[in-house]
Amino acid sequence: MRIAIIGFGSVGRGIAEVIAAKTTGIIVTAVADSRSGSINAAGLDVTAVLRDKQETGMCGTPGVTASDIISSDVYDVLVEVSPPTNAETGEPALGISDRHLHAANMLLPQIRALLL
Repeated sequence: MRIAIIGFGSVGRGIAEVIAAKTTGIIVTAVADSRSGSINAAGLDVTAVLRDKQETGMCGTPGVTASDIISSDVYDVLVEVSPPTNAETGEPALGISDRHLHAANMLLPQIRALLL
């Protein structure tokens, strides 16, 4: 399963850390924070992205936005954990993406089982 994580603060980084620490079959193909983003259809080096975020405050390239990731074809499931997400409506991402969208409090049971 390929996932993109929108929001790379405490919650988004926590999800990425757990995925990096376990063999889950989940491939993180994109991440975005408020200032940058990274996209790689083959999968990101999550440990390197986490290190970059720690060292520079950014998870990728300035100018790569959440919208760029949401409108891309590099993920099967979008995990939206950025502050402006409305947990009831799924906006703003739901209005852009036609694929699976899950806010932090609505993670797919399969992902939750793999991460716990």
